Amino acid sequence: MTNEVKNFFKELIIFLAGLLVGVFLSIQIFKQSNISNIFDQTLNDFTTNHTVFPTVAVTSNGEGVLEYGVLKIMPGNGKVYLGINPFVEADTQYSIETAKRYVCNLLNVDCSKYDFTVDILSNATLVGGPSAGLAFAIAFYCLLQGKNVSNQIAATGTIDTNGNIGPIGGVFEKALAAAENNKKIFFLPKGQSVVYTYDKVEKRREIYPGFYYMEIEYVPKQINLTQIFLEKYNMQIVEVSNFKEILNYNICG
Repeated sequence: MTNEVKNFFKELIIFLAGLLVGVFLSIQIFKQSNISNIFDQTLNDFTTNHTVFPTVAVTSNGEGVLEYGVLKIMPGNGKVYLGINPFVEADTQYSIETAKRYVCNLLNVDCSKYDFTVDILSNATLVGGPSAGLAFAIAFYCLLQGKNVSNQIAATGTIDTNGNIGPIGGVFEKALAAAENNKKIFFLPKGQSVVYTYDKVEKRREIYPGFYYMEIEYVPKQINLTQIFLEKYNMQIVEVSNFKEILNYNICG
């Protein structure tokens, strides 16, 4: 075999080797790019990957407070992760999971493809109770449609897997916290827009000439939250018995 032939085959082998390496690298780059595109497309199913939502609560000294939570979505396998500061009690964790399950079914979204994180921005060291279930459901509903929760609303109430909204305590204090934070619509469980407070009434009684005692009586007083908060704060009180009822309002911004 002449040197010219040898050189030809050598050059051909080098060319083919280079071609194969180039093809291999192109395939790897395409695969990596495709994986990234799939990841990005998963998040692009939503115009936002997080939403901020309000929650209302009553402190240990009986004052209503409005605080905020952040709900985030990412590719995953259906888990919900909670921030550990503050600590979240089991009943609150259960209400978050229940809200997620209900809303995913309502919107027919396969939430097993996503993970969620919930961070509650609170000065408290411990957050507990199921009364924020409705607020969590609103957050999931808006986020899974690529929207934010409207900054005009707040809500309180438990929720079950059928979307039924259950009663809670501290209604007046929670409504007041929402009103003082400029909310325009406050959703609460059906039948709880009328509450009762007790006014302390003291009466001076004479039991014998020159001898008196104070008679203390607590008189029930009915408060119509709908009327009071509309007149004083221009905030609408809306009773709901099921989550679907709030869909007639602009809960997402």
